[in-house]
Amino acid sequence: MGYLSRKPNSNDPPRSREGLSLWLGDNDVLDETALLLSGSAKRCSDCGRATDIRYLDASNLCPDCR
Repeated sequence: MGYLSRKPNSNDPPRSREGLSLWLGDNDVLDETALLLSGSAKRCSDCGRATDIRYLDASNLCPDCR
């Protein structure tokens, strides 16, 4: 908010969703790297974006590349 409001302002820059997969999920605790390292996400074989393994098909294609 702004001047004379009771809500605190965040100094963090707004996060851009550009370049991130829509099929990765909105998880503020785990970022793309953490999901890839844990094995709950893989990179799409066509576009290279990280995608949750639930949404990948047998040839490791995300729903956008099918």
